Amino acid sequence: MGVDFNSPVLHYKTIDKFIEVSDQQGIEMIQQLAKSSGLLIGPSSGAVAHAAFNYAKSLKKDDLCVIIFGDSGRAYLSKNWL
Repeated sequence: MGVDFNSPVLHYKTIDKFIEVSDQQGIEMIQQLAKSSGLLIGPSSGAVAHAAFNYAKSLKKDDLCVIIFGDSGRAYLSKNWL
């Protein structure tokens, strides 16, 4: 989210697909999830949710999709995104 770097803990061979998400799409998703589900997440988690929601449309009925939110929106409350 705005910073490009190579993480030493990321194993590219285990990733099937990268899905690009804009900062604005991530922010819109945190707003939607806060209003609809009461989730207080940060913009990178919003980006994860945006990608997962769109990717889930291609899944079959019995497929399973798991989303892990690795941040909280608490640090972003002063940004007036919610």
